[in-house]
Amino acid sequence: MDTRIYLSRESVARSRCLSRTEEVRIKTASTFEAVKWIAAVGLFVAFTVAAVLLPRQVLYSYLFLYTVLIVLFHKELSFKEMVKGARSGVWFWLVTGGLFAVLFLINKLNYYISFQLLAGTDTGTISIWMREEYWILALYGIIFVILEPLAENMVLRSALLSVKNRKLLPVFVFLSLAICGLLHAQGIVGIAEAMLLALPLTFVYLKTNNVYITLFAQIALACATKLPDLIYSAMRIALR
Repeated sequence: MDTRIYLSRESVARSRCLSRTEEVRIKTASTFEAVKWIAAVGLFVAFTVAAVLLPRQVLYSYLFLYTVLIVLFHKELSFKEMVKGARSGVWFWLVTGGLFAVLFLINKLNYYISFQLLAGTDTGTISIWMREEYWILALYGIIFVILEPLAENMVLRSALLSVKNRKLLPVFVFLSLAICGLLHAQGIVGIAEAMLLALPLTFVYLKTNNVYITLFAQIALACATKLPDLIYSAMRIALR
């Protein structure tokens, strides 16, 4: 008895059409991914050049860089998943709190190295030139408390470290750390300090595969280290 199933011409044509559509979709997605990374590399290079040639405008360079990166890689984060992670229980916040504590200690270590051991030495850390005006302070807070953690976790962790070939992972880890270093400094010491601060973030992301833990920890660090100075500057403006 012949048990083979014979498809109609319409079914065969429909199947071929779906296959072509899927193939086109995959090619389009791959092309967009390539264009996205080419744009990201161009942004990193442009920022590095601008930080050298236009040091007094670096605040606006950061604003442009982080804003465009967030737009390009916005699919790497989901507000729904972020809320879900925040409600996931004690484990999430224990890891986040522990990571924040480690980051805070490393930040203090970097401060000690820069201002005590290497006092008077230029570490190469990018300086932010700001006028003491309320809107400038607000812009600084938005950039470094919100945009920077979002952009770095979207691009340098969620996107860059999602490589499927595990043999290439060490290469991408080094790239992630190196880019992070170059975003914050132009000298060896400053780059090393920024890479050291990014190391626990990278480690925790690789171990948990949860970008929201590193995101919340980085935002907490930014609040703890930058907001007090912003508040102090705002009070100085108010007392003029």
